[in-house]
Amino acid sequence: MGKSRGHYIVAGEIWPPWLERTNHSDPMGFSGITWEILQRTSDILDFTFTFVQPEDGKWGSIDQSGEWNGMIGMIQRKEIDFAIGPFGMNPERARACEFSVPIALDHLIPVTPVLLNKDPWVLARPFDFLVWTSLLGLCAVCIGTLVLMTLLLPQGHSVGVVVEFVVKSLVNEGSVTIRRTSKSLSIMSTFWLFGMMVLVHSYSGTLTALLAVPKAPFLVESMEDLTNQDMFPWKIETGSVLEQMSLTADPATIFGGFVRGAQPGAGTCYDNIENIENGEYAMVCERISVEKMISDGFSKSGKCSLYSGRIAFMSLAFAMAFQVR
Repeated sequence: MGKSRGHYIVAGEIWPPWLERTNHSDPMGFSGITWEILQRTSDILDFTFTFVQPEDGKWGSIDQSGEWNGMIGMIQRKEIDFAIGPFGMNPERARACEFSVPIALDHLIPVTPVLLNKDPWVLARPFDFLVWTSLLGLCAVCIGTLVLMTLLLPQGHSVGVVVEFVVKSLVNEGSVTIRRTSKSLSIMSTFWLFGMMVLVHSYSGTLTALLAVPKAPFLVESMEDLTNQDMFPWKIETGSVLEQMSLTADPATIFGGFVRGAQPGAGTCYDNIENIENGEYAMVCERISVEKMISDGFSKSGKCSLYSGRIAFMSLAFAMAFQVR
């Protein structure tokens, strides 16, 4: 492989923000964290390299034939000198390759679509049932009091005018002029108008907030939440460390239940961002990938269509992989 000339064959796969393709016509048109590490290391140690990507697009796990696929398999077959990954470190992979010093520590969390339900009762949400009941009772008392006062006073108003005055002031649709034939009637109508002004502004402000920030009916916070819901399926990235771990999962554990219900999925979480946003399925990904997905998705659409769980399934150290010496 030309090691004596200081030249190495290096493998990597697209995984934002670790490795991204910036120029498809340039074989060295890449950027990202691991690419910068590779470039900097080659400058310091004074070596050149040829960069390749795995044909199957996988990081590496043991397939049904018992052989390693992906970049770990390429290292075992000595097709490459090392791979920048980074790779989630676990005992099985550590026996197949030699890891560098860990370059990152990350957490595996579920990333799920945000499914919003249209709420037909949103207009009633600003106040709870007790407030609405009290408001209806107050309207009835006010109408009764004003009707009684107008009937007892000379030049009083009809019941229809009083009801129209109360209802219009309640829904902020203007008001009806009531002649102030007494101080008590003036005080009563003034307090009612002032109270309705405060109530209407409180209602409209709360309703605006509810419409601006819609609530999702259910949010997946953990792997257990993911396995217990039936709104959407979930997938495991083929060739990933999660797939490798699934081969020895205990069926009685939460992870075992996750594995039983999972479907195989090609590509990284970032490759599946549109499918997840559209509600087709969910995945368990590294937190740095999820944050990148949410950021890029919001930048493109102005909407937050993904949700990252707050409870991590596990933590993993990530490193580059080399041939076993």
